[in-house]
Amino acid sequence: MDTKEATSKLEEAFQKWVTSEDFRKIERFIRAFHNYSFGNLMLIFLQKPEATRVAGFNTWKKLGRFVKKGEKGIMVIAPCAYTYKKEEEGVETVHHGVKGFKAAFVFDVSQTDGEPIPEEEEVLVTDEYEGLRSIEESLERLGYTIDYYEESHGEHGHVSKKSKVIHVHDKIPTGQKASTLLHEWAHLQMGRDTSPDDEEIIVQTASYFIMARLGLDTSFYTARYVESWSNGKKWAEISKLFTQSDRLCKKYFAEVCESAMI
Repeated sequence: MDTKEATSKLEEAFQKWVTSEDFRKIERFIRAFHNYSFGNLMLIFLQKPEATRVAGFNTWKKLGRFVKKGEKGIMVIAPCAYTYKKEEEGVETVHHGVKGFKAAFVFDVSQTDGEPIPEEEEVLVTDEYEGLRSIEESLERLGYTIDYYEESHGEHGHVSKKSKVIHVHDKIPTGQKASTLLHEWAHLQMGRDTSPDDEEIIVQTASYFIMARLGLDTSFYTARYVESWSNGKKWAEISKLFTQSDRLCKKYFAEVCESAMI
């Protein structure tokens, strides 16, 4: 499956998901709940290991739930984000940056009362994938170390951009492992001038493009993942990010081919 065909299939899966009855039931919660970094997941776990869903005081209020009197907030680290304009070849573009971090406080659902919360099923690539070892070997030839870990708090994997170690949860199907490996590899190729939401869309779509060429269709998973980070953007706006996804896809195959010849 080439990139053009893969993009068309992803749009079809995306539109099918956002118009489904299941999506309408949980849409309000998907949009309202924040997606947390691995570091913040660890902070939440250390302070309240039994936490399942967290959000700020005002977010819970908007969703018809209220923090119980006397409940103590869970501290997380929030970026101080800003936007700036840059002119390149006569074209002005808007970029996103971070100027430090600040403490913020969230509350677990167990610390709140109010409207019931619809359940959201876990989205996972359930297929087994025989080419996983080939991807692992390709990344290892490129100088990356792969670390499989057993304890997960909802994430499938994580990386630090200062390191070439890719951490992946071991208790997931091989198809999800392959998708996550490539997703995290793509994170390590990104700079710091892309907003976190856009970066998640770019890297997961890059993983999808690569997996499509390797014979595994992850469009259903990718469509739901992309939507969860889209903040209500329409497909036309989302798809503009795919140029960077395609660039990462081509970079992966170029580097893999080069490393195989050494």
